[in-house]
Amino acid sequence: MAYVPRFLINYSEYTLDKARVRTLEDYLTFERKWFDTREWPRKTNDKIREESKDKRSPFNLGGRRWGHMDVLYEIPKDAWVEYYSVITSIGAPLQYGQGWDPPRRPQGTWSLDCPASEIFTRDLGGSDICPQCGRKLIWTVTSE
Repeated sequence: MAYVPRFLINYSEYTLDKARVRTLEDYLTFERKWFDTREWPRKTNDKIREESKDKRSPFNLGGRRWGHMDVLYEIPKDAWVEYYSVITSIGAPLQYGQGWDPPRRPQGTWSLDCPASEIFTRDLGGSDICPQCGRKLIWTVTSE
């Protein structure tokens, strides 16, 4: 069985704390309490290689070009989806302020990600729904 992060074990307390996040200071305190990834086991290089062997090539889906994401932590999928969603939809806007607001362009390293399907696209036009799982895509930005 995979390691279960504390935020899933104490989900009621976690959701209350998440609802209270309003400022960057709130978020950083919340992140230290619930997302201490130093405690989370990382996948071995061999496991990442094994999982990645079928993920090497970009692919077309729903009229867009997609790539695959690698999940580095050995945690349950629902934990990964929650963690990724919170750091990108709550944490990043507080950390980057107006720099997180539109316009969002692929030249600026913006992407639309689905942590549940572990895919991303830089083709930003079109639907904000993942064509694989039907969840809402998440805006993210990466360094070049």
